[in-house]
Amino acid sequence: MTAPEAAEEWLARRCDDFGRRVNGVYAAVFSGVTDTETRKARMRAAILERGLAEAICGKRDGKVETFRAVFERIYGEAL
Repeated sequence: MTAPEAAEEWLARRCDDFGRRVNGVYAAVFSGVTDTETRKARMRAAILERGLAEAICGKRDGKVETFRAVFERIYGEAL
C-alpha cells in the first residue's frame, strides 16, 4: 500500500468514527475494484453528505485539521 492509499484509508476510517460503521464511508469508498479518481469522488460525496467538511478530523503538527483540509491535502484539490 502506498502512502497516499494509506492516507485515503485513514480518512475513510475517521469519517466512520463520526457515524455508523455498517455500510459506512470505508465500505462505500473502497467497495469493488477502484482507482484514485473513483475513491476521491466517493470520499468527497461521503464527507459532504454527512456534513463533516468543517468537523475536526485530527491534528497535524500540533494544529487541528478539518475533514476539508485533510481531503485537500490527500487529493491536492478542493473538497
